Amino acid sequence: EAFDRAWAALETSTGVAPARLTLRLYGRLEDFYRDLGAVGRLSESEVAFYRRSGAFPRPIRGDFFIPDEMEPQVVCHELSHAFVEALAGGGLRKAKWLDEGYAEWSGTLRCGDGAVPVARGEWVPLASLATSEQWRAGMQRHQKALYAEVGFVVRVLVEYAGEAAVLSALRALRTKDLETALRTVEVDATIDGDANAR
Repeated sequence: EAFDRAWAALETSTGVAPARLTLRLYGRLEDFYRDLGAVGRLSESEVAFYRRSGAFPRPIRGDFFIPDEMEPQVVCHELSHAFVEALAGGGLRKAKWLDEGYAEWSGTLRCGDGAVPVARGEWVPLASLATSEQWRAGMQRHQKALYAEVGFVVRVLVEYAGEAAVLSALRALRTKDLETALRTVEVDATIDGDANAR
């Protein structure tokens, strides 16, 4: 149910649809972890990461692995990555914080309580979270805080410029670097504080 609701909402809001995914549902975590390696072709160290962290992966090579323990908000978060990839293509490799931030904001909005938490404490500079390697390093030090931080940043971007503007920046990543993609979004701010992307 969470998958269908999230898919419909993401397809409507993004205007794209990734290739249809094969859903793999699991009642036992052991079966889930086994198939991450056997079917998803993740390495032993990657599977060990998911075991240790309690995290769940985004869709892998056309398969979406969903154990019973995965909350609807997490289903939506992980599914959001497939839609972001359909928009940005390989450009995601240079915008990990924007990928995770959009997924966190989207999962909370579409399948959660709608309240993206405000990041607290010391912020990690976004420029140090651009690549997957940088994100993994940041996760080792600030795991849950990073999701709150980047989800909050995307929430602010959406409130200021609109979701269409954020999606436009994601599309621009196909051919532009992250900074240029973010600058392609023009915003008209009116006196009353409303903002509309052009």
